[in-house]
Amino acid sequence: MRSLSDRTINRLAIVGTCLTVAESAEYRPVWDGQEPAEFKTDLAALRTKYQNAMSVASQAGSAMTGAANAKAKAETALENAAIKLTRALAYHFKKTGDLTRRVKVNKTPGAIKGLRDQDLVTQATEIRNIASATKDQPGAFGCGVTPARIATLARAITPTSASSFRQRRTGHGCERRL
Repeated sequence: MRSLSDRTINRLAIVGTCLTVAESAEYRPVWDGQEPAEFKTDLAALRTKYQNAMSVASQAGSAMTGAANAKAKAETALENAAIKLTRALAYHFKKTGDLTRRVKVNKTPGAIKGLRDQDLVTQATEIRNIASATKDQPGAFGCGVTPARIATLARAITPTSASSFRQRRTGHGCERRL
């Protein structure tokens, strides 16, 4: 479902969770056979609309081409690895009082996900470099700055940067002609 916005994905997840809770054995007696009687009908209608929306969402996700899908997967892997390491670094720098480096890595998940192509690769590379220089400091491992997370981020940087550059080199009619 990468082609849908994060907000839409979150809203669908919320509706799905609410339906699951409402239809659970624990909560069903609260509304089943109780007033207002239309609640059961409305809940069934909501379930149908939710299933239809999920069907459309899965079709939208599968409609991506192979190259676009591979790029989206690589970008998501890079974002996730960068977010985990960024949060670990920010926590470590907060604990050690290193505010100078904390400012460099204290990015919200939304800020990282909002970066595109080369900006994401540049930010992830900077995070990896800071983490590599920090990993041997006392307490860094306990805060989550681990060699495994650094390696995961490093592996995620390479395919994303390659696909990003490949897309730009092929051009989209924006080549400068003299």
